[in-house]
Amino acid sequence: KGLPIELLSELKANSLNESLRSFGEKRFCQSTLMALKKCANHWCSDTKNREPPLRKRRRPPEASKAPTVLQTSASAGASPEPASLEPSQNAVTRPLEELSDAELWTQYMSEGIAPPSFARKDLIVMLQAVRSWRSASYLELSQLCWGFQINASWKDTQEVLCQRLKNKTWEAWDIPIERFGGDMAAAYELLEHFQELEPMSLDQLMTLCHKKGLPIEGSPEMVPMKERLKLVALWERLPLKELEAECYRRGLPCAPVPLPGSQWPARNELLRILVQGLHREA
Repeated sequence: KGLPIELLSELKANSLNESLRSFGEKRFCQSTLMALKKCANHWCSDTKNREPPLRKRRRPPEASKAPTVLQTSASAGASPEPASLEPSQNAVTRPLEELSDAELWTQYMSEGIAPPSFARKDLIVMLQAVRSWRSASYLELSQLCWGFQINASWKDTQEVLCQRLKNKTWEAWDIPIERFGGDMAAAYELLEHFQELEPMSLDQLMTLCHKKGLPIEGSPEMVPMKERLKLVALWERLPLKELEAECYRRGLPCAPVPLPGSQWPARNELLRILVQGLHREA
């Protein structure tokens, strides 16, 4: 059977997860998205080479709605949680070149690193480098850290130095991984969102800015809009304490955090204050 047109359109535009988010639905993890895109590309190329089947006359169907993207994603098995951070033992022992795209991404999540790009060859090169860190000596790791302007002293263990190098991989995406409090699922979700923003047109970015209540200049430009959308996306995934710290850092009035069990939406209020701050800065 063919894939629904809505799903193909969203996959081609790299906006499937954003559509799911706008409707308040659960989204796909990166490994599932990559698998879906691969299946869609295979189906599209396959249908081009196939002769169209003869149409059979049939009774008109009863009144029903065409399947939407959200319905399709639900039937496809969208997972409420990201893919497991633990790779299979088979994937760990096999050469990286033999792993599928989904297996490579699972390896990335298990290491807690961000890719330099989503090209397959770059994913493999980065994973090979990370694997080499485990067998490196303390001196080699220290020199590597100094080369990336990362602090390293004789008090640091090899494990600590490896973790600092892993954290460094997130800087290229402007993601402050240390602020996530160990919530790697939220960090990878943000990374996927950043990737989805890149190919968006000016109109698509303006639509998202309107949804988020962000300021838009009279002559809107793509770079400022992307920066604001990325900033808000980061705030939406940070822990509550980090949102408070962000308000203080920007000199904004910080509403008190409620006591445990309180129903007052502290997070929404802090986000509102931060977005108002962006309007004053525009």
